[in-house]
Amino acid sequence: MHLNSSKKFFLFQNWKPDLSDYIIKDFMIYVPKGAAVTLGGVNLSADYLQEENGSAKYVIPQIFKGYYELKVTKENMEDLTMTVNTANGSCSANTMKLKPEVMQKAVSQAAEDLKKIYKAVFEYKDASALKGISILPESANEVQDCYLYLAERIWAGKKLSLVVGEIQPEASCYNDDGRVTIYVNLNYDYSGLYEETYWDEVTNQSYNGNNDAEFVYLLDDSKLQLTSFSNLELY
Repeated sequence: MHLNSSKKFFLFQNWKPDLSDYIIKDFMIYVPKGAAVTLGGVNLSADYLQEENGSAKYVIPQIFKGYYELKVTKENMEDLTMTVNTANGSCSANTMKLKPEVMQKAVSQAAEDLKKIYKAVFEYKDASALKGISILPESANEVQDCYLYLAERIWAGKKLSLVVGEIQPEASCYNDDGRVTIYVNLNYDYSGLYEETYWDEVTNQSYNGNNDAEFVYLLDDSKLQLTSFSNLELY
């Protein structure tokens, strides 16, 4: 309440309600790019959305102080529901997690890509053999370099065969600039034969080891695209 300088009926103090103490201006909700937001049961329209450098936030010009239920949804992500206090001025919903089935899809794709890469190497094929793998166009050169580096190492070691044991996978994701990157680690034992020449005599010897290979994918519109891979060398 604010006191006016004038008096009511020239006798009584004139009090005027002031709501500014109960209103928060420019309340901000930070979300992953492409997310839909409901606050207090009201769907926030694109009029409140601001995007810059891949990040996104909803800015509400005015809202009463208090506690509200915030619900954030996004394709391929688990729904996020939380209670927010608008008196804090802002809140973040960037803690959304990928749906388990999407993570499993990435794990399965990494295991398949591992087999395709090894198969191409042992068939002495060049990088064109990677056409059967979904690769992010802007990362094509990097993926080809990864393949050529691996192939040269294996060919130099005169590896003849390869058996990959049971694969133990782990996956994690990172949301940056509105893009979801998934890291898949594949741990596996391997064994096989390689060619050794000693005193002009060529023999086949066995080798074995353990790898912790990493595959990195970008998730874009439900499509997983490989951006790089590493640690597939055989010793």
